[in-house]
Amino acid sequence: AGAMAAGGELTAPVLARVVAERVLREQDLTDLANVVSWLEFLAGLDMDEMPSKTPKVGAGDGIWAETKTQCSIRNAKVVSELDPDAPTRQQKELSRENVKGEEKLLQVVWSLLRAGRLRDACNICRECGQPWRAASLGVAMAGGPGPIP
Repeated sequence: AGAMAAGGELTAPVLARVVAERVLREQDLTDLANVVSWLEFLAGLDMDEMPSKTPKVGAGDGIWAETKTQCSIRNAKVVSELDPDAPTRQQKELSRENVKGEEKLLQVVWSLLRAGRLRDACNICRECGQPWRAASLGVAMAGGPGPIP
């Protein structure tokens, strides 16, 4: 009864506790959680020891300024709207410059996620002008793997 919120849904802290308890009870899950922890540790070590391998991104790098300019001059090759779903929905691309920026940002986000640094990945997304991506990551990965015994 205490696991459910007032609306009947499972809350994130309760879900995390339930998952952690199950990971601790089931040896196969404990083993998998240990492997995930080890891989995250190695990825983090790689990031920390070789920071030059991770591209630098900063404020506004995820803002599609060039694509916005192309929209204003009605370039038919690029999206005509700037929402995150526009490239898929319209089956058009961002400007070449913005595609490169997206690739760089996603490389950094992926590196952080591989290292188990969800909070840092979300912060980078927000700093780069993509709070929607931070929200998606935060919700999708809120539980994460359970704690390692």
